Amino acid sequence: MSLHITLGCMYASKTTSLMNKYNTLNREQVVVLDYNTERESCVYDGELINHNGNKIPCIKCSNLYDVLDIYKKRGNFHLSHDFDPLNDYASSREMNETRDSLLKAQHIMINEAQFYPDLVQFVKEFMGKYMNKNIYVYGLDGDFKQEKIGHILDIIPLCDSIQKLKALCKCGEPAIFSKRLSDETDQYQPNAQYIPVCRKCL
Repeated sequence: MSLHITLGCMYASKTTSLMNKYNTLNREQVVVLDYNTERESCVYDGELINHNGNKIPCIKCSNLYDVLDIYKKRGNFHLSHDFDPLNDYASSREMNETRDSLLKAQHIMINEAQFYPDLVQFVKEFMGKYMNKNIYVYGLDGDFKQEKIGHILDIIPLCDSIQKLKALCKCGEPAIFSKRLSDETDQYQPNAQYIPVCRKCL
């Protein structure tokens, strides 16, 4: 069991780093979880795509534990791959396969980890002695105001290793911050535009 954390600002190649690690592992033993920004409370098979257009398979979810629960009353697992409703939850092989793939995986990779409200509990349980998983967490280490975002910093005391990636600022220096170009003040704005900046250009 182990926990490895990769942090960085926007455009620091965190997702590319995840993909590179994914390609070194036995794919039959890996599950990739990516935050579902499009369909609230849904879990479905999708693709993780980086800024270069590279793709790997993943499970899209809004809460990590949603992947395990096929009977959630608020509508989890009500979509198939082609977004047709699935009404018979108990007999849906697709739903059970998604849950079972997580339970059987040796390696769990979590992208956009800062957005998951249940991150700490999930990591503790799945890295624990009964689950014994290797977990790889990728996400932002701060928001556009250089403040804590989500719970990713809360699992640092649990980790075996931590890596901070840097992007490239417009001035040519290494970028460590995410600067929002629009005026929204809410922390979560999936359609907002950002640029990576160094401390001087912030």
